[in-house]
Amino acid sequence: MSFIRKGKGFTIIEIMLVTVLVGVFAAVVIKSFITAMETSRANTCYSNLDNIERNIGVYALDYGKSSEEEVTLSDLIPDYINTTPYCPSGGEYELVDVGTPPECSYHKEGGGKGKGKGKGKGKDK
Repeated sequence: MSFIRKGKGFTIIEIMLVTVLVGVFAAVVIKSFITAMETSRANTCYSNLDNIERNIGVYALDYGKSSEEEVTLSDLIPDYINTTPYCPSGGEYELVDVGTPPECSYHKEGGGKGKGKGKGKGKDK
């Protein structure tokens, strides 16, 4: 029995092996890409929340607002925030009053599809 091939092509086993390896590699790359996109969206949202919270503080100082007084995004735009911030994951920013940190409906602690990382300042607590 001879193991010398007479043809100059690839065998079906070699083609299948390469196909499987490419599929596994693609699955790993796609999973990493999706994870990176989710992390990027969450970080952008947390940055927006931090920016809103800082500008609420400046607004409250400028207008002498107490921590119990209500505040809305329309109070901050355009004097404190140039454009309306939005959550890239599709959540809505919730502002209650000057003393309460803003929250995102998507990335809220334990809610939505988000990972539940922090609320308000966008940092793990």
